[in-house]
Amino acid sequence: MRTFLDELDRRLVDAAVPRATVPRRVVAAGTLAAVALWAGSSAVLPVLGARPADARALAGKPGVPPADRFDLGASRAFPTPDGPGHIIPSHDGRRLCVVLPDRSAPGTYGSSCATLARIDARGLAGEMVAAGRPLQPGRSLVAFVLPSGTGASVELVGPDGEALAVSVHSGVAVATLQTEALLRFDVDGAARVHRFEAPFVDDDVVLRCADRVVARPAPSPANTPARLGDRSRWCRR
Repeated sequence: MRTFLDELDRRLVDAAVPRATVPRRVVAAGTLAAVALWAGSSAVLPVLGARPADARALAGKPGVPPADRFDLGASRAFPTPDGPGHIIPSHDGRRLCVVLPDRSAPGTYGSSCATLARIDARGLAGEMVAAGRPLQPGRSLVAFVLPSGTGASVELVGPDGEALAVSVHSGVAVATLQTEALLRFDVDGAARVHRFEAPFVDDDVVLRCADRVVARPAPSPANTPARLGDRSRWCRR
């Protein structure tokens, strides 16, 4: 799985510019893992052309940008499987935040913010992660604010090259993931890519296999630490 994505990364990087390195990390309720990527044009962001949607009812809720600095009444809303997401500008017009609902804690949100110039140059991603449990993979709700000059083709590719479902609403790409994936798009004809890391699982209680996760056997005379580390043996069961 890693080999395919790494090779695809390299092919796209050769055609574009070096990608940012995104560290894997655990994301708690009400927070987002976010990264801004790449250099691009200086035109108006596509999302700013959407009709405003008043988000003042969210003022004061956990994870929502503070109303004294951000104009919740000028939000741009976009649909997600977990409820509406929002793009909220600052009062001075210099920053935008992407805000996602946290379905594991209803009524709470996660926000990731950057300057308008930085987003226009590099895009902005947010990822609301739900941890995996034994025998169940994690899940991420992801959103990506597309830069100016983005073309009509926006694709999401998973391990082994299969196409994954992604929708684009007024310049925001939205998807849910249970694996790592690459978002592919172009800006003014130049190939771009953003890599979403896989949702995390508890590595102490599960083993990661190519197509699933399996319970990690408890240590015993028959299951020595060396054998427990032989992932292929247990993944074949």
